[in-house]
Amino acid sequence: MTHHSDLLHALFIQVSSDRVTPEARVHSTLAVAAADLGLLSTFVVPEEMCDRDANLDQPAISERRIRTWNRPDVDRGSALVRRARRPAQLAPLVARAAGVLRDVRPDIIYTSQQRIDVLVGRILAARFGLLHVIHLHYSVGPWLGSSTHRHIIGSDHLIAVSEAVRSSAMLRGADPSRVWTILNPTTDLAPREVGGSAATRHALGIDPTAPIVLAAGRLDPGKGHESLLTAFERISSDVPGAQLLVCGESSWGSTYGAHLQERAVQLGLDARVRFLGHRSDLRALMACADVFCLPSELEPFGLVYLEAMQAALPVVAAWSGGVPEIVVHGSTGLLSYPNDTEQLASDLLAVLTDGALRARLGAAGAERAATEYSPERIAPRWYRRLRTFHEEARRRG
Repeated sequence: MTHHSDLLHALFIQVSSDRVTPEARVHSTLAVAAADLGLLSTFVVPEEMCDRDANLDQPAISERRIRTWNRPDVDRGSALVRRARRPAQLAPLVARAAGVLRDVRPDIIYTSQQRIDVLVGRILAARFGLLHVIHLHYSVGPWLGSSTHRHIIGSDHLIAVSEAVRSSAMLRGADPSRVWTILNPTTDLAPREVGGSAATRHALGIDPTAPIVLAAGRLDPGKGHESLLTAFERISSDVPGAQLLVCGESSWGSTYGAHLQERAVQLGLDARVRFLGHRSDLRALMACADVFCLPSELEPFGLVYLEAMQAALPVVAAWSGGVPEIVVHGSTGLLSYPNDTEQLASDLLAVLTDGALRARLGAAGAERAATEYSPERIAPRWYRRLRTFHEEARRRG
């Protein structure tokens, strides 16, 4: 339905959240990188999101192709999902997206696996006879909602961010020939700034020479924070000045963050562990850290590991989920099995006390991030897959 046969036009829909989600960062990064290859991109997103995603302001995606709206009385994606179950709440979202679709006439509707995005995407795809591509950023299962789960499993056009996520879809019944793995690219986090850590350390009140372990991720079960606290306590006497910075918030309605803070006090770490909450200065924090550690269980991909590698930080993590597809054990970081706090402590101690090892792992990680995961390398693979999806759909009529 594009105006020129050499162009492919994708309509990206994100109505599940007004925040810049990891999915949004990946989608916009890929769209920018694929613009020179022949991809036209239109984004239907909440108005608040445009101010929070630098990629949406890049020249490759012009302002006329970003369609926004205000969302009164909706503060979180979960609240929107609850409201959208009622037809009266879902209808305005579909109508807004349908209006954009009629105007720009895309070839493909593109969404993440979030249930409200999938729902809006499938309604529009059925109404206008368009291809709906679903980008799987998380493992597939009933937690996505029964209707969303069934639709994903039955879809012919699935892109997974890792082999771990692809496997989860196949284990649930998805056709292996219809699930394609396209690893996430590096997004908008710039490489580490050498010498830029002094001001950050001063602002945090941390000694300029103190070793720093950085963890960034949701404060939810499964992210490995309890194992990290236990391992950090075990090495505290060996690295007496070390500090642990924990960035992130619990999912909406969860009290797990408070539990972790209580656990830190129980371990006698309250003076050495800082819970910083949500941070917008992750780049600066990575610049002053010595090692990144987040021993998540069944992590689908974990952009934050890639960001740490970009910042030349050695990564200490768990051999689980998609992490081993990013972090190469012994080359860009050290991996141990989930809940093996003894080995986790040993890995942390090795990296914190061996400067040569720390430098080698960090340099290798930065090189791997810059080459294997650059948008210039990943986007062409992704764009070719979209092209193939579209050509197959046209042949089938």
